[in-house]
Amino acid sequence: MAETARTVIIEAHGGPEVLQLADRPLGEPGPGQIRIRHHACGLNFIDIYQRSGLYKLAGGVGLIACQWAASEGITLIATAGTDEKCALAKAHGATHTINYRSEDFVKRVRELTAGRGVDVVMDSVGRDTFDGSLDSLRPLGMMISFGSASGPVPPVDLVAQLSAKGSLKITRPTLFTHIADHSTCQQMARELFEKVLTGAVKIRIDQRFPLAEVAEAHRALEARATTGATVLLP
Repeated sequence: MAETARTVIIEAHGGPEVLQLADRPLGEPGPGQIRIRHHACGLNFIDIYQRSGLYKLAGGVGLIACQWAASEGITLIATAGTDEKCALAKAHGATHTINYRSEDFVKRVRELTAGRGVDVVMDSVGRDTFDGSLDSLRPLGMMISFGSASGPVPPVDLVAQLSAKGSLKITRPTLFTHIADHSTCQQMARELFEKVLTGAVKIRIDQRFPLAEVAEAHRALEARATTGATVLLP
């Protein structure tokens, strides 16, 4: 009998109900390939966009960023949509936290930086926070837009939004650009695993779902009801 693999498939875009569990034949590795066994699969927000037919979001990195910044002595202001998630960010190394649903985060950033603004903003929310993120930057500051959880960012006015606000810079990184060069990819991986192995960064897994409950896992992630990492178990 041919070996099979448990898989999650979609045959049409839509809600979590389109996710189907299926056993598929396990093919033989080709030249230069290897076969690996998954004991757990990470669930990322981009999976929701792929399921629904949209491809606009990179995965979240909040708790890793908090710990990494703390290990390098960087002052980090973390924003989140609930007080509980603000407390979680604080516990993982954020210097300050702001609940962007109950506070004016631009005003609070200016207060925390004595009116100066921050050097860099990393924004994964997208449309709802984009303008505020630009307004939180100091002159010559940089905006890193790496996600669109609230919707796509509208077109940018270079003069009104970047030049007039202090010669700001903006970038939209993509995973494939950063991993296109093998040596660069290896170096980035080494830096991450060094942080993990030394304990500077701890990977927090807060949700575990059986693979058969993948739809429920998607619903929890889409409802922003998760913290830390979410994994699917075969």
